[in-house]
Amino acid sequence: LKNLIRIREIAKEMKIALEKKDLEGFANLLNEETFNRAQLHKSTVPPRVQEIIKKGLNHGATAAKVCGSGNGGSILFYGDKKKVKKAFGNSVIDFKFDFEGLKYY
Repeated sequence: LKNLIRIREIAKEMKIALEKKDLEGFANLLNEETFNRAQLHKSTVPPRVQEIIKKGLNHGATAAKVCGSGNGGSILFYGDKKKVKKAFGNSVIDFKFDFEGLKYY
């Protein structure tokens, strides 16, 4: 239960970090969320996913978070996207933060 409560708190803290444009703090929270999620059950972050996270962290990522559901989903990596893309090839979907929101011209 304490891990679930912490995961909920981390989500709120992530929102605040993004609003402040504190991407380093956001990255730290990604890692903390992954740690707490792994504590829920061994199937939440299984060994194969741990291997992928380790590979990402060894190849340019500074943070990782498991997203989606069991037997599917994805891993969000934060860090040097060129290095991460080099390590994982075409399986990487690029994204960027937008701090300005929707604009109408």
